[in-house]
Amino acid sequence: MKKVIKEKAMDYLIDIIKSVLISLLKSLFFSKKKKKDKETKETKEIIVYKPLPVKKSFFSTSLKIIGITKKVAIIALIKEIVYNRIKAKFFKIKDSRDYAWLSEYPLSIVNLSDSITNINKEATVLDLGAGTGYFTVKVAKHLDKKGKVVAVDVNKKALKQIQELAKLNGVSNIELHRANIQDLPFSKNYADDVFLNMSYGQIINKSKGLHEIYRVMNTGGKLYITEIMIDPFYSFSKGIIKEAKKAGFKHLEKKGNLLNYMLIFEKE
Repeated sequence: MKKVIKEKAMDYLIDIIKSVLISLLKSLFFSKKKKKDKETKETKEIIVYKPLPVKKSFFSTSLKIIGITKKVAIIALIKEIVYNRIKAKFFKIKDSRDYAWLSEYPLSIVNLSDSITNINKEATVLDLGAGTGYFTVKVAKHLDKKGKVVAVDVNKKALKQIQELAKLNGVSNIELHRANIQDLPFSKNYADDVFLNMSYGQIINKSKGLHEIYRVMNTGGKLYITEIMIDPFYSFSKGIIKEAKKAGFKHLEKKGNLLNYMLIFEKE
């Protein structure tokens, strides 16, 4: 019995040694072939399962276009709000562009035309920092022959543009004056209503400028100050109200919001 067990154990051991030797021989002499076979199989699989090129849909291209336009819009916004503001505040570089039209199209948060309807048709209206004359002409059209708009700006080119725009629109009740808001060439109680459309921020000495406006206005006259955030000289409403009250104005109303607003004052 013991002999049989020993013989079986020896056979089993020999089988193990044989299998180990065979595996060693295979790894030494047949490993390269296996690797090559694997590589060919892998490459074959890649070729077989390679996805077909998909045609770009209209939706995917439109998404790309939207992404690009978003980036361009962000860059433009940074330029307007940051870069132009730095130029304006620190280097005192004036912006010759007229932002008045933005208060009507496309934003329409504060509509300047609403303020025009309240003006007496025989009034003398001062448009300070008139720019290209977009708003000046609109007021002139509202007034009759007895009324007039006095457009004031320090820029000669701007005044020429107003003159040309007035001719195109057939308006003759506009006076042009090249002057600084801090030193207006008008007598006391000269004007009935005064507009500062996106031009308040360009007054260097704001206290002096508001006192000068107060001087040339009639008692009961209205001062309209409009601001839009895209303007590099944009000013916050709290600061304007504070300065206007110091100059003697009574604050009546605020229209709009932080992005675009209008402050209405009265000379008591």
